Amino acid sequence: MDGSSDASPVSEEDLMETAGQAVAARLVAGRAVEGATVLVLCGPGNNGGDGFVIARSLRDAGVEVEVLSFASPSRYAGAAAIKREAWLEGGGSIASIRVDSDLAESFDPALARASLVVDGLLGTGVKRPVEGVMAAAIDRLNMVSREDDRTLAVVAVDLPSGLDADSGAVWGVAVHAGHTLCLGAVKRGLVGRAAEPYTGRLELLEIGLSDAAWTAHGAELRWNDPDEVRELLPRRSLDDHKGRAGHVLVVGSSATYPGAGILCARGALRGGAGLVSLAMPSGFVPAAVSALPEAMPFARDSFSDPQWRDRLSRVAAVVCGPGMGTAPEERQICRWLLHHARRPLVVDADALNFMGVMDRTRFAEDREVVLTPHPGEMARLCGVSVAEIQADREAYAGWLAARSGAVVVLKGAGSLVADPGGALYLNTTGGPLLASGGTGDVLAGLIGALMAQGLDALSAARSAIFLHGVAGDRLGEWLGDAGLLATDLADSLPRARAELLGTAAAPRSLK
Repeated sequence: MDGSSDASPVSEEDLMETAGQAVAARLVAGRAVEGATVLVLCGPGNNGGDGFVIARSLRDAGVEVEVLSFASPSRYAGAAAIKREAWLEGGGSIASIRVDSDLAESFDPALARASLVVDGLLGTGVKRPVEGVMAAAIDRLNMVSREDDRTLAVVAVDLPSGLDADSGAVWGVAVHAGHTLCLGAVKRGLVGRAAEPYTGRLELLEIGLSDAAWTAHGAELRWNDPDEVRELLPRRSLDDHKGRAGHVLVVGSSATYPGAGILCARGALRGGAGLVSLAMPSGFVPAAVSALPEAMPFARDSFSDPQWRDRLSRVAAVVCGPGMGTAPEERQICRWLLHHARRPLVVDADALNFMGVMDRTRFAEDREVVLTPHPGEMARLCGVSVAEIQADREAYAGWLAARSGAVVVLKGAGSLVADPGGALYLNTTGGPLLASGGTGDVLAGLIGALMAQGLDALSAARSAIFLHGVAGDRLGEWLGDAGLLATDLADSLPRARAELLGTAAAPRSLK
């Protein structure tokens, strides 16, 4: 059934048929079943129904298929019962795995014959530990698939059985899949670090549902998809020069954090900005020239409205706050920029603290603004505790974006990008290696660079958080999970961009 029409609802039976056929077609197209004996494991409910459709579709394609069911016939109802009967009526057979003795009599021999196992045991509704014969079967499957002298491919349908679809947590035991074929949307729990050992390669299968249909199914959070980010990135033309590559003004550094503005400027330059000016206390200008001769530092010791307006007229984007300090002069400059800078603006670190609780402040709709709080800064902006922020990061990121009229990047594990219009993206690149001083300054500079090159606030934030994480991930391949210098991170950004421009297709959304 074609799900492109919002006026025509998709029936459960049609959806199950489409999903099962899509999985079978992907396995056939990828030659995963060529010459293979496929074992389809069917649990109770709709995930088992998907399994019966997969088995029937593979058999129709000439593949040798065995089906094991971990539920009595009475456990199948509605569409799942219809698909079970269709498998049987077409000449298929079902071996039942109900008690421990069935494992030795039926499960183990079938596993020994198989070269590919399709996991259709449990779906997205699992909210308690997997127990009994099913838990034992999953343990045996995982053990056999990891044996050195055995090549057994394991493909999970929608998500590996035993994983929590929302958090990625393991409910007692979970299938270790080499490949997970997600149906229509990637469940948010699958893209977190906890799920990585179980999901293998994630791949999205479109099953014909319209955007309206997915909205009805609760699809409000999207993955920050590398395919989409790649299309957002600005490209250089053969005749480009530094004047056309964007000029970023960084307002940062103080006696307490003199290097923060320099790191931000470095992030902007490595992010592709053609020019970077750095407004900092006069005493640190020589150090900035020595550390980063490519930047153009100048003293910001005294505030002058005409002077700042002249500076702004010559730049394409502004980053305000990295290491700026809280002295009265800094507060005056920051507040002036927040209210008067009409250039695209990144508000970071101390500049966020100058904003206060966001109960009245809102940026004009025609301004391109990105806020980059870590959880502590987010807590101050929202007037709640850090624990409350961390308990419901999505809700608070969305609230702050809607309230402020700015794009919000809530940093931390599973960084979120929220748009005032309601879009919410989960970023999954990056890891504990980024827990190092200065990496946030580099991110702010990178966002500013992308805005200076013409990206809107949402596109710049999404692209920057993704590239920032990829750069950290690649450094982690030889540094491990600690010891990163922010300068290393900044210098790795061009390579991360080059890698992204060569990546293959990937899953795009979260249910």
